[in-house]
Amino acid sequence: MSKLAIIGTGNMGYAMALAAEKKMSPDDICVADPLKEKVMGYATEFGCRCTTDNTEAAAFGKYVIVAVKVFILPGVLEQIRPVLEEALERGEEKVLIPIAAGVSIEKIKEILGEKLKNIPIVRVLPTVYAYLGCGLMSCSVADEDSRAEFEVLKDMLSEAGTFELMPENMIDLASTASGCTPAFTAMFIEAMADGMVMMGMPRTQAVDYVARGVYGGAALVLEKSRHPGEIKDAVCSPGGSTIVGVNTLEINGFRGAAMEAIHQAALKVLGKRD
Repeated sequence: MSKLAIIGTGNMGYAMALAAEKKMSPDDICVADPLKEKVMGYATEFGCRCTTDNTEAAAFGKYVIVAVKVFILPGVLEQIRPVLEEALERGEEKVLIPIAAGVSIEKIKEILGEKLKNIPIVRVLPTVYAYLGCGLMSCSVADEDSRAEFEVLKDMLSEAGTFELMPENMIDLASTASGCTPAFTAMFIEAMADGMVMMGMPRTQAVDYVARGVYGGAALVLEKSRHPGEIKDAVCSPGGSTIVGVNTLEINGFRGAAMEAIHQAALKVLGKRD
């Protein structure tokens, strides 16, 4: 089994580590973070190799996931670049897997420099719910060699959810749609629950019931291929409570607000707004 390095211990790094440990030996996984307490937590939970040195992790793994904040990414790539160059000189295969919204493969190659212009790159944008095993990982590749490595990576991390390969110019949009939605739906669930609390329902039950309703609607779309409009129409009985609620949402600009929220989020990811 090829060795995997994960640089970064945030939500995305954790999701990838959780998926990897279900199919790989802990001895084949190395996690890196500058904070010792964070990597020690990974060592305790997964029993994998851990380090506070990013270069050590990059030297360890054939597959090197860099799951750090976008503003940190260039510095980390600069840091591990000598390790990747030395591996290339030895004829050792390395595959870079950056996780960073809005940072294209072209930009990553620019940071890595001329010596690493042909290193296989599989760009992956997971969703926060990947740790549940039902995430959508939007992926793009640098070239045909990278495409072959994508297949290996997809199998290695399959416990995280679905890996979908798409053109580079679509990956950020796909990630916006799947990645921002949990925040928006969480706000919706909270607001709906607040409304039920206002009517006298205990909060714990209100959150549970509303969340189940959201889950049920999503399941009908994903598992039964029902169109969202069809689901809405099926629930709206003539003169009933649901159509009154739908009308209230429309009067208050619900649909337009949702459209503009995802639109503005996409513009931000694409670098088209401040």
